[in-house]
Amino acid sequence: MANFEVDPKPWLPWGHQVIYGGPTRLPRTFYFATQDPPQEHQSACIGIVDPVPPLHLQAFWRHRVRNFLVGPLNCNVVDYQPSLYGVGLHQFSGPTTVSSLVHHGHYKINNNTTVKFIHVDDAINHRAEQGFRKGWLMFVGMNPDYRKELDIANAVSTFCKFLYWNHTDPILERVLVYVAFSSPALVPRDVVFGRFASVGGIKDSWTVPMFILMAEFAEALPADEDPMPMDGNPHPMLAPPKKKMKSRAKLLVVQSEVNAGTSHNNQQQQNSSTGEAEVQRTPETPIHVLQQIGRQLGIPLSKLTKELLDAAPGPDDQARKDDD
Repeated sequence: MANFEVDPKPWLPWGHQVIYGGPTRLPRTFYFATQDPPQEHQSACIGIVDPVPPLHLQAFWRHRVRNFLVGPLNCNVVDYQPSLYGVGLHQFSGPTTVSSLVHHGHYKINNNTTVKFIHVDDAINHRAEQGFRKGWLMFVGMNPDYRKELDIANAVSTFCKFLYWNHTDPILERVLVYVAFSSPALVPRDVVFGRFASVGGIKDSWTVPMFILMAEFAEALPADEDPMPMDGNPHPMLAPPKKKMKSRAKLLVVQSEVNAGTSHNNQQQQNSSTGEAEVQRTPETPIHVLQQIGRQLGIPLSKLTKELLDAAPGPDDQARKDDD
């Protein structure tokens, strides 16, 4: 929203005057087009003279700028008119001339005066606002005769931008509209649908309550761009999944191997004919066998139970013991 001074008198048609409406006149309204208008005036630009000439010299400097464009700059000026935002609105034969004039900066007309050119959509009335929301609005109790896309879009265009609506909703007096709006505080609580009679000076209307159902910020961006892989292939073939045993399953396999060896050793001890009382001994599963099983299954020794590590020494271990 932009605030600036305006003198409407030079723009009045013959025989008309301005009615100001008093201090209670509505200060501002909004309009958001359902579809942005096509840009059809890229071949026109606004000339701004510095220092700004007084009002009675605006026409003189408008002609002076036009002559400067046609003469020293050798531009093909198709038309030139008054402008609220400068000394003149100049129309050229193509947009390339406008681009050159705008990007050049200030031109020196005489020792004390310069002129610059701007696009028609970059005047002092142009403003930008950071951040808006998208969400659903619900009308309740709407006259079914106004349940058309054109009427709904016109109704919300004064405070938000119409995106689409749920035209398949079977409930006739409810209308769900998906819109973009600046803030929930700027969304009214109802909309008055009215019409003016062609005769009799009668105006009738229907007031429809409106509710905000949900809103989400529109500036949320997707994830960052992925860097290009070193091999230059952004879409490699999907690798087949690797068959891996879970750690618990691996441990059960090792324990079953040790338990089988322990049962076999106990059976041999019971069938021994020596009759001597045997001292308590560890299972005869050699440590090197346990370590080999652990390496094959990818289980570190730190995850095996103490009983699994207390196995009987293997031949290599017994040989080292004899050497000692």
